[in-house]
Amino acid sequence: MQVYYCLFIWLVHVWNVRCTSVPRRLEEIGHVTIRLPGYTPQMAIGFEPIAESSRVHHILIYGCRKPFKENGMWKGGETCMLSGQILYAWGRNALPLFLPSGVGFSVGHETDSVKYIVMQVHYAMPFKGKILDYTGVKLHFTEEQPSFLASVYLFVSERSKIGIKPGVKNFAVNISCIYNGAVPLYPFAFRVHTHGMGRVVSAALKNESGWTVIGKSNPQWPQLFNPVKSFVIKNQDLLAAKCIFDSRRQNKTVYIGSTGSDEMCNFYMMYYREVAAEDPFPNGAVCNGNDEEAIVEQEYPISALQKLPSRPELEEKAGNFLQPFGITDGIVLEKSIAGETLGQVSGLAFDSSGRLVVFHRAERKWTAELVLSSNILIPTVCYFVTLRFYLPHGIHISSQNEYFTTDVGSQLITKWKISKDGLREIFHLGEKFVSGNDREHFCLPTSVVTSPVDGSIYVSDGYCNSRVIKFTKDGKYVTEWTGTFGRGTMSYSVLPHDISINDDGTRIYVSDRQNARVQVFDSNGRGIGEISNFRNKTLFHSVYSAHYKGGHVYFISGVNGEGQIFCAKSDILSVMYSYVPSKFYTQMAHIIRVSPDGQYIYVGEISDSTGGRVLQVCNM
Repeated sequence: MQVYYCLFIWLVHVWNVRCTSVPRRLEEIGHVTIRLPGYTPQMAIGFEPIAESSRVHHILIYGCRKPFKENGMWKGGETCMLSGQILYAWGRNALPLFLPSGVGFSVGHETDSVKYIVMQVHYAMPFKGKILDYTGVKLHFTEEQPSFLASVYLFVSERSKIGIKPGVKNFAVNISCIYNGAVPLYPFAFRVHTHGMGRVVSAALKNESGWTVIGKSNPQWPQLFNPVKSFVIKNQDLLAAKCIFDSRRQNKTVYIGSTGSDEMCNFYMMYYREVAAEDPFPNGAVCNGNDEEAIVEQEYPISALQKLPSRPELEEKAGNFLQPFGITDGIVLEKSIAGETLGQVSGLAFDSSGRLVVFHRAERKWTAELVLSSNILIPTVCYFVTLRFYLPHGIHISSQNEYFTTDVGSQLITKWKISKDGLREIFHLGEKFVSGNDREHFCLPTSVVTSPVDGSIYVSDGYCNSRVIKFTKDGKYVTEWTGTFGRGTMSYSVLPHDISINDDGTRIYVSDRQNARVQVFDSNGRGIGEISNFRNKTLFHSVYSAHYKGGHVYFISGVNGEGQIFCAKSDILSVMYSYVPSKFYTQMAHIIRVSPDGQYIYVGEISDSTGGRVLQVCNM
């Protein structure tokens, strides 16, 4: 079954349209619908995708007078029963789209044809493992009356019978229509779409002044809406589009169709008209014929057919959606590692050689009896680790292979040098066995991370002080903050439990455990945003640990019964998907870290029943 539940989230001027789905077959298509009546009529002015091409082939947002289903989720190709139009399309990791000032899609008004919005999600490949996908689009709205109304004009080929012949370097597919409307149209953006054989897609306009290229792009690049130069489409103008395919690697005819094994030829032209003008396309703005095939063949601008220069960085950004996406269960390390009895696993890190370092408590467990009323732990030495640690909590290894640890027993953050002879202390921050909330003391510090750029040290001083402190690489105090931003009663960090940093040291990710979120700050503590639950759906009740890796933030709840590993996109701070292990059940997950190559995710546990364990899952 593909669908578990669907989400429609109402915010001030923002709607999040999402579904949680698990595609199990090739070419699955899922839909979710939201009904506009009952909400204040709005003007759609922006579309922010919450998707990645590793999981999703493309997304279409339709405006419908009557949808195929009025609520819930369904699979298949059906979208609108009556009067449908495309409002937005996304593919290949395209960027968000925001309309020009004064332009909007009118939705939900009594006179609007758009009474429902339907999101259509195309999955190219089934997932490997139990992935719950939260793909969606964040719709931005305004209540202000615009000067112009936006629409999308779609050039689409229906060359289903003839197809694309094999062995041709530049196989052209033509589309053309005469515009018969009396209302002037003002194009402002375009988007193209084909499958793997497309090389150039373009559209052009012919009027009394000659030909004007509307736009052209490489469909293998991110399929975003690109701006166009200012011009006007008037009555009796010829509108044409062409797709150029390279079929040299094919050994049979490929037809135009809706599946991944077919091809497609689409050019989306976004335009606006005067707000008082009549809609020239009451039944949908679509050109799917070839009204002037001879003229297009003979006169179409050569410049619109020439391939664009190679852009490897764009092709890389577009991603390869032909490989199945997934996460699978790996190994479980429990009871002992290399003969060492494994206790509660409080910290994980990777050294400069990519080897996993496990920071654990052996026979020691953190219980209520260990803590005195003064918040100073009983200084009982853990002899199994050469008298070094009292109650380990966090570990970090810098890009220079320097070891940093937090110890809630000794109230210290310590920098170490490791050698064949063991650990040698370089310096420590804090006063041993003495808690406090000033610049020289901590109170049960939870985690530490260093900047890969200048070596600055960031400490989450979590259990008592609820703050983050920044030091220079030499341990000199710089600043501190308490995370006093956010929404409602959760505007402060209750328990900063883990801390991570991005590759250029500009973003700090703090796991605010009790508020069930990851707060994001710049390197000096200015609040940027947060990764949290959806407004009308609770996916997790806490966040014990989070780790930045490769543009994503992986995090865990730590609550028994919530065994999922979540992944959020770091630039839009939104949960993208989660993974539920199948072979093991997580218990009191405490720490999550991703391997340097991104292929493995490790989770450390501190469960009383199972003791310490390290769980591994494999990124595909």
